[in-house]
Amino acid sequence: MQNAIQQLFAFRSAVEPAAAAEAARNATLAQLYEIEAPLQVMSEAKTDFNKWIEGDVALHTAIYVASNNVFIAPLANLFRQCFQMSFSVSSSNFHHQHCLQEHRDVFEAIRERDPEKTAETVRILLKHADEDVKSVLQK
Repeated sequence: MQNAIQQLFAFRSAVEPAAAAEAARNATLAQLYEIEAPLQVMSEAKTDFNKWIEGDVALHTAIYVASNNVFIAPLANLFRQCFQMSFSVSSSNFHHQHCLQEHRDVFEAIRERDPEKTAETVRILLKHADEDVKSVLQK
């Protein structure tokens, strides 16, 4: 499982900043709401990790879809189960402390229509998530 998660992070690091930048350029108003709505779910989840994961997967799925790129958007559904596996490993109270704000930062950058800022906020989110997963797997 550890190898699969490492490969998933490598994939996400290569693709997700670009997908989010495309969402910043191309998302419709309705798609912005689809990205924002899971933030409320994540905020209310507290220590309900299944609810957190549900919101987290929905948010990342919505970002890929909002890219409105025929090659990027389908990746969300292709990797949904992989995201669930990865998020279930990283979900913890420590992870939630910084992660919710990082997800909000990504949404705000997309809403501001700033592709460069969006890509950078995604890189930060992924870097911290990768560190959290490595920390959990080392225990």
